[in-house]
Amino acid sequence: MPGAAITIHAKCNCIKNLCTFRCATYLAACWIRLSLCKMQISCHLLVCSDPKVLICANTSCLQCLPMQHVPPPPHKGQRIGEAQNPGPEDMAAFNLAIVNPTAIRNKMQEFLHLKQKYNVHAIACAETSATQQVQGEVSAQLRKLKLCRIWSIPVELQRVKLCQEPSLRGKSEGTSFHSTVYARCSFVADKHTCKFATRLLHCIVKVSQRLYVQVFVIYGVTGSTAGHAQVTDETLRTAWELSQKTALPSLFVGDFNMDVRCFEEMQTLGFRALQDVYLNLKNTEMPFTCKNATTPDTAILHPLLAASVKNVTVDKSSLLDTHDPVIVNFEFPHSPILINKILFPKEWTQLIVTKSDLRKSSRCTATSQ
Repeated sequence: MPGAAITIHAKCNCIKNLCTFRCATYLAACWIRLSLCKMQISCHLLVCSDPKVLICANTSCLQCLPMQHVPPPPHKGQRIGEAQNPGPEDMAAFNLAIVNPTAIRNKMQEFLHLKQKYNVHAIACAETSATQQVQGEVSAQLRKLKLCRIWSIPVELQRVKLCQEPSLRGKSEGTSFHSTVYARCSFVADKHTCKFATRLLHCIVKVSQRLYVQVFVIYGVTGSTAGHAQVTDETLRTAWELSQKTALPSLFVGDFNMDVRCFEEMQTLGFRALQDVYLNLKNTEMPFTCKNATTPDTAILHPLLAASVKNVTVDKSSLLDTHDPVIVNFEFPHSPILINKILFPKEWTQLIVTKSDLRKSSRCTATSQ
């Protein structure tokens, strides 16, 4: 280690002399007082390398003093406050299960299995078919599993019974999010969301000690419906517009009922499909998640989230009727993940100013003059 200068401010007969000297290896910065030649010297020791000589910058004052006047460093040759080989930083794990339960009623055993086997912290459900009554019943069951309950609006009844009693099976729509960590529904409101209120759910989730993520649970229209691709594309674009209103990393999950890799706009911004992340991790294509034919149950990840994925698992144990659950394992550092962003003032040309506004302002200016 190269020697570093140590500055000594000496006070002798009301004359200040600036002295520099080299001494033994000393890592900790400290203040000491020395009595040399009947002078009180206040020293600020930083890092130095030569333990033999104390060299004075002003030779007419102190000359060169032997090192024995300076007490030896208490921890010579040792590293202070750090291990010789410090290990990696502890990471916070967050495990997310992407599930299509078809109907969430009577699926608590399956959720408990996912929670115990994969230690999942959150479950994103697409196609819950949950009416208002079912949401109330399932919420009570989820509370026993210590899972929070965030629902889309209740779906309409699938059919009406002849006895006029409410049916427990709703239409094939509905989304929900359940987690053991802090999660809440987003406060961002948009007039377009009412059109997809049963197919789009926006919530804020705390995935580590200092990192929050906005999660969008999406259920796309099935391929047998006319114009399904257009509706799903519009749903995802609405979710994208909502994500721009909150300065948090975005995670789009659910059953899209189409190949999400066709959304090239997100990929140009660094967003990645879960299939591509799986391919990079395991050097093989992601297994099918629906009837061993397609992969509608997937995710689109923000670049920061895609880099934090450590494993992706497709459960092939036929836990659910049609769709195989997808478990995504994240690891986040405890320290905050920050993005440097400089906010510049907008130019006046970017403001919506019409010709009539300019005429009014010019009249006001002419009148005031």
